Amino acid sequence: MGINAVAVDLEQVTGRRIMALLHATFSGGAMFGAIGAGVLIQAGADYRSVFLGMLLPLAAVILAVAMTQFPSRTVGTPRDKVGDRYVLYRHIPLLLVGAIATLGLLSEGEMEHWSGIYLRQTLGLPAFIGGSGVAVFYAAMATGRLGTAWAVRSFGNRTTLLGAGLLTAAGMGLALATSELPLVICGFLLVGLALSGVAPIAFSSAGDLAPEMAGSAISVVTTLGYGGFLLGPVAIGGLAELLGLRIALGVIAAAGLMIFVLALRLKTT
Repeated sequence: MGINAVAVDLEQVTGRRIMALLHATFSGGAMFGAIGAGVLIQAGADYRSVFLGMLLPLAAVILAVAMTQFPSRTVGTPRDKVGDRYVLYRHIPLLLVGAIATLGLLSEGEMEHWSGIYLRQTLGLPAFIGGSGVAVFYAAMATGRLGTAWAVRSFGNRTTLLGAGLLTAAGMGLALATSELPLVICGFLLVGLALSGVAPIAFSSAGDLAPEMAGSAISVVTTLGYGGFLLGPVAIGGLAELLGLRIALGVIAAAGLMIFVLALRLKTT
């Protein structure tokens, strides 16, 4: 939430759309993490060793953030009041954007947590292939986010979200309809490209909808969005116990269709 709030402030200060670029770096990191973890586990390393190996890079990032001077808001821009956030929970356009962010991040979290397990356990593939499937998804996310600014400039937020919803549903439908690895990977690729712009567009839109309370607006959308990111994988686990993982992952296709329906209600931007 803090990182996204800083990004919105940077957009307001500089006038540049950088949210998608920052989210692309997250996706790129997830891609390399998936590949690296797959290689290490395939080579015989245990999960504890993989996680412990992240301590040094994390410490370096914490030190870099502590030493970095971030730009402040423009002079004369008021700080958000504590009560502003709760007023915004009755802001219908903002809640609509929050619902889209929730569906996008819910799908993203489900892909992050369950796609590798689907490849390894449901399809019976080795650890490296399981990690590669997740890496393909996040490589597509990173690539798509680098092109999100162009898509928004060319087609607008609403049209971009409409296309994202339909492509998410189509890609997940393809991945779940077959056991052929190339087609499954192509499906994951489509889902990653489609979902790549959903969260950045939603977060930037939150700042646009309430520029005088941008910090509170982004906190509302990120609270809703990352709630979906955290709870979605848990819900999929419960559904997988009852119906099987292949059927449970169909929630992602349904979320894509819901993003399409909600985007239809957005004002043309």
